[in-house]
Amino acid sequence: MRGRPGGEPFRGWDGRTLGRAGTTATGQRVWLRMTSAPTDKAHGKLWEGAETAQQAFADLGGHRPALLAIHDATGDGTAYRAELSDHLDQPVISGDPILRDRLELPDGWWPALEGALEKVAAPTTDRVAVRQEYVDRAVPTFLGIPAPPVTQSVPVLLLRRQVAQDAELLVLRHENAVLRRQLAGPVRYEPADRLWFAALSSSIPRRRWAQVFPVTRGTVLAWHRRLVACRWDYSKRRSRPGRPPTTKAIKELVLRLAAENPRRGCRRVQGELARLGHRVGASTVWEILTVAGVGPAPRRGGPTWREFLTAQADGVIACDFLHIDLVDLRRVYALVFIEHGTRRLHIAGVTAHPTAQWTVQQARSLAVDLGLRLESLRFLVRDRDRKYTESFDAVFASEGIETLKTAPRAPRMNAHCERVIGTLRREALDHLLILNEAHARRVLDVYAFHYNGHRPHQAREQLPPLAQENPAPSTDLTAHRLLRTRVLGGVINEYRYAA
Repeated sequence: MRGRPGGEPFRGWDGRTLGRAGTTATGQRVWLRMTSAPTDKAHGKLWEGAETAQQAFADLGGHRPALLAIHDATGDGTAYRAELSDHLDQPVISGDPILRDRLELPDGWWPALEGALEKVAAPTTDRVAVRQEYVDRAVPTFLGIPAPPVTQSVPVLLLRRQVAQDAELLVLRHENAVLRRQLAGPVRYEPADRLWFAALSSSIPRRRWAQVFPVTRGTVLAWHRRLVACRWDYSKRRSRPGRPPTTKAIKELVLRLAAENPRRGCRRVQGELARLGHRVGASTVWEILTVAGVGPAPRRGGPTWREFLTAQADGVIACDFLHIDLVDLRRVYALVFIEHGTRRLHIAGVTAHPTAQWTVQQARSLAVDLGLRLESLRFLVRDRDRKYTESFDAVFASEGIETLKTAPRAPRMNAHCERVIGTLRREALDHLLILNEAHARRVLDVYAFHYNGHRPHQAREQLPPLAQENPAPSTDLTAHRLLRTRVLGGVINEYRYAA
């Protein structure tokens, strides 16, 4: 099949594919998609997904572009695949992934969507979301019950094609069984009961929770938080107490030596104490001096850390790692940046295995995204995590940005980042069950869009980071209709007046 390209090329997910529109010799509109991979990795969903979907679904009655031809080639240890498909010229229902306005859809749109979903759900598949080995290990450990087979352990797999009424019936039946076992006393839910309620929660419309579920959404989230707390509780492993506190006499002696010798630092004061027969660590000396408000040598005066950050706010950017516990008790990490001057939030990336190389790559991506705004930044504030290597600092040093490391175990020295991480938890993450790494990235990106474009900040006179001024005050509140936009499924609401 011959044809000629037309239009601009587009890169697919993560830049792994390249697509471009074109026309055949007969004038038919087509779409050419190309991908490449090492020869030993030329398989899987990215490589065979379009071909498998064509065999399973065809064109879904005109709702999916039909696959017309496939051409494979290899060379120098690399495999190449070109796929030619129909080009659907139907208009999109929204140009923005966040639906901000009411959509005007034709009457047949929803029935057509329902029919297409039924066809997609019809073919059988051997794919599972959780491996049997993980279920055999995790379920007895955290729930105290025998591990069921993967095909039976999660009720959601059985209910993908069922309507909400079927899920409600299962919830009511299971609740009835629980009540029969405990008629003599108050209702107490066992770990297996909680697993059922949590698994069925996604199949019940939110407006029906009060009539169907015996517990609230907050209770389900509290159950998950309790599981996460048990997962990371190592208190039973502590076999010995900590070191004894420093005596008052030693503290007074440290303060005296520092006052009488202002040019001596922590190490020098520690050495003088050793000469007097007192074995005290340098970190203990630093802690005593810090609590007493004594600055570092050789200058025990000058601006405080807060005064320095306030004066340099427009030129400071800070970073820190945020951990997120998933619904299956796995943990993923996000690298967060915040500009002190504008309070603008940047989510650099999300991964389950943060390494030094991954951290360096996120720093390079951030430098590209910031562009010319990097010229106004002078300092990067970070902690002493080993994932921040010399290569990480070199990315910012090449732009003229100096790296400032906080003291060990001093999160308040990076207060802006710690505060925005706490805000992320209180306003979004504590109210959602995060399924996987991609879900975590989606939630963080949506919240960052809300944080930068709408959320007011006291330090900026109630202005969002991207806003320059507040709208003019309205004297007649009845002249305009107040609109509400739901963010993250209603966890956060945004308000504005209709034009």
